[in-house]
Amino acid sequence: AHEEKEPTVKTSSGEITKSSHHPRLGLARVLSKLAGKHEEAHSFYKEVMKMSPNVHDAYIELGEMLAKDSPKEAVDVYSQFPFDNPPSFDDAFLHGEIVRLLMGSSEYDHPQLAKSLIAMGQALGIGVLEKQVSMLEAKFKTGLLKQVYAGVHGKPVEDPELQAFFKFKCWL
Repeated sequence: AHEEKEPTVKTSSGEITKSSHHPRLGLARVLSKLAGKHEEAHSFYKEVMKMSPNVHDAYIELGEMLAKDSPKEAVDVYSQFPFDNPPSFDDAFLHGEIVRLLMGSSEYDHPQLAKSLIAMGQALGIGVLEKQVSMLEAKFKTGLLKQVYAGVHGKPVEDPELQAFFKFKCWL
């Protein structure tokens, strides 16, 4: 089995130190602001994500950079984050961006939409989904709504209490 060595840097005093994601993240930030340097910034963000997969900033900033011209690619970047279970508040931000981009482009059947709606509801409470629920009701996405509501509450869709609620909401 091939073991990947951690990147190291030899200092002027001859010490060998572990490479850090911080300088790469800083460089990516600068490059992302310069015209014609987005590909280089993209590459540095990807490097940071590989070195330190739990750094939310790399995913957020790369996603923001991509969202203008390629929202689907931004969703893919956000979706690569190794989310906690249950999701943290920081995770909820990434999920919120996924939801915003998918709902904004009417991608109601995208597999990541339900996962991100559930995670947002778990991290921030079901009330935070009020706007999205209204939009999905208007589009008659009752299957998705039932899946999300059940997921947020940690119950199966077939749960008798949930079935009564779904009947009340006319999500049959």
